[in-house]
Amino acid sequence: MKKALFPALVLSALLTACATNGTVQGTSCSAKTDKLASTPLLYSAREGDVGNVRCLLDAGVNANAADGDGSTALMFAAAQGHTAVVQTLLDQGAQVGAADKNGYTALMTAAGGGNTDVARLLIERGANVNAALTGGKTAGGTALMWAAGRGHTDIVRLLIEKGANVNAADSNGATALTSAALGGRSDTTRLLIEQGANVNMANKSGATALMAASLNGDADIVRRLIDKGANVNATDNNGLTALMAAAMRGHADIARLLIKSGANVGAAVTKGKLAGATALDAARDGKHDEVVQILRAAGAK
Repeated sequence: MKKALFPALVLSALLTACATNGTVQGTSCSAKTDKLASTPLLYSAREGDVGNVRCLLDAGVNANAADGDGSTALMFAAAQGHTAVVQTLLDQGAQVGAADKNGYTALMTAAGGGNTDVARLLIERGANVNAALTGGKTAGGTALMWAAGRGHTDIVRLLIEKGANVNAADSNGATALTSAALGGRSDTTRLLIEQGANVNMANKSGATALMAASLNGDADIVRRLIDKGANVNATDNNGLTALMAAAMRGHADIARLLIKSGANVGAAVTKGKLAGATALDAARDGKHDEVVQILRAAGAK
């Protein structure tokens, strides 16, 4: 047994340490690597070289071998949308739920990259749609948040259909809805609202989806949020309101809609350098004359 084990250990060491463009000793497999993909398997997975992935696995390389951060070939392939490589790795024993040192999984990388077919395959093979990051600045973040923030609506729909928690929040209080709204992802925001996302959840700074949509000038989203019960007078940690956000950017149609829905035209910023400033001040500073007129007509002074 010891004699049989030795060649496998030598091969493993060669694959881990090799950083050349040649071939793996004793095989026809490419040994190419680079600084981001430190082993031939990671490199081949990232590049979508399914032939070399198969060659390496057949030669005895561990499908679950990871780099120093805990990233596996499955994560590399999923991030790039290489479905055939993902299928091959899974068939050869790659752990679908493996996570790196911060909790990133292959499903998260697929979701963030907008790779719907890969995401579907991973879910079919048992990936946890509610797995969350365990470390880093966005601990608690999920695949749904990654997909939503980047506007990958098809993946958001798929994740929700498979049981993803639409109201999960990360350590900054960000949800899929706030992420999509802040990113100006209208189609994704619309879908999340339709799927029951809490329209009044705020991130750590107090920003809500309504504030984000008002700032971005998306009147349709603002209307949908209000129809679903969004608080038009919610304030962030500095006292900023959705009406102030609309006024800053000169979004007259949104200012009218917010005022019609009960927005307080006299609300003022409570903290920071702009303390005391109102929506009218914001509109004046931005030289948004139409919004100034709308606010004055509504009683702003």
